[in-house]
Amino acid sequence: MNISNFKKWLESVSKSRLTSLILITIALVLPTFSKQFTIGLPILFVWATLAISYDIILGFCGIPSFGHAAPFGLGAFTAAILLSHGHPLVVAILAGAFVGAVVNASMSLPCYRVKGIYYAILTLAIAEMIHVLISNIAKTTVAITVGTTPELISNISPWIFAILTIFLWLFSTYAYVKDIKNTRYGRVKTIKILVFAAYNLIILYGTYRYFENVLLTLLWRKNIPYVELVRILIPLNRYYYTFMLMLLSYIFLYRVVRSPLGTIFIAIRENPERAEVIGYNVFKYTVLSFAISGFVAGISGASYMICIPTATLEVLTVDKTFIALLGSVIGGLGTLIGPLFGGMLVGLLRDYLSKIVPGIHALFPVLTVQQLQLLPSAILGVIYIVIVMLLPYGILGTWYLKGTGVKRKIKMILMGRRWH
Repeated sequence: MNISNFKKWLESVSKSRLTSLILITIALVLPTFSKQFTIGLPILFVWATLAISYDIILGFCGIPSFGHAAPFGLGAFTAAILLSHGHPLVVAILAGAFVGAVVNASMSLPCYRVKGIYYAILTLAIAEMIHVLISNIAKTTVAITVGTTPELISNISPWIFAILTIFLWLFSTYAYVKDIKNTRYGRVKTIKILVFAAYNLIILYGTYRYFENVLLTLLWRKNIPYVELVRILIPLNRYYYTFMLMLLSYIFLYRVVRSPLGTIFIAIRENPERAEVIGYNVFKYTVLSFAISGFVAGISGASYMICIPTATLEVLTVDKTFIALLGSVIGGLGTLIGPLFGGMLVGLLRDYLSKIVPGIHALFPVLTVQQLQLLPSAILGVIYIVIVMLLPYGILGTWYLKGTGVKRKIKMILMGRRWH
């Protein structure tokens, strides 16, 4: 690739992916602003990865499945076993993804004869059977402790992510300046300049905090106790690893759904009989969609082991499917970016609602803890019903399909024209 072609590629990528570049760069510096981001966001990245994996089979292929906890949980168990035996993190993640793909593809085989809600119930039964089988074989409480993962205490990773942040910041700045130059309307240009200034302030402040609190500490690590280094490195590496796994999973699935294969998935969703008539093997592509979905679900299970370094039977419970389903529907089925944020939203609500259970128990002691443990799921169910009634296509799905008038009105206001 010569310089001219590289420049054209750079301009095309920067123009079409400017918002993505900005969001990714901000996400890379978020840990420097608050420890709450560093501690709380990694598990939300796991749920986001799980939700986009579910969107492939329900949002793009239109096949409901209530057994998505199986590839997630078995992927988590596989990664935990390998990590506990000292295997590298990359090997554990790939092995978990492979197991998730095989399990999910195997669960899709009955769809050749069973359709619709009957197949969804069958997948739920298969997932629960796996859960009970592992529990009965173990005969004791199943708990695989990962221990200390060498990659999470590596002092090389922070430098790599610092370089990546600077590169993306320069790339996005170049794209933003080009975009401002090409903006014709003065009001829009002013807003973009203000947003650009705010964006640069966020990145510069975050980079300064990162250099002061992390990189300088690593440079002088001979004078710092090992415990202090671990306290800094593990949360930071946990954040970056889970974020990059979510981002790579999204890019992989985005390329799949934008390829001819993704078009076939949509054709199967819209009319499987017609897709069969025009020559597509619906059963084969259905199994393939489940394998792809299970692959990413296995990655999310392995990511879960980065956040919670102990694998128990809890990773196979039906609430994991519940998170994936709610995240996909609330975000917007068939959009991929919607389930990404939907999964994070559902995970955030689930964790927050679980924390208020002790307070409610103190106010209403007549209610038992077992009864109150069902409260978070009940509240999430109510939120789900409200969103489905008000936004039938999910938050982003409704915006894409029904927000044309609102977007047009905003555009006219920004251009300084009257709205009739």
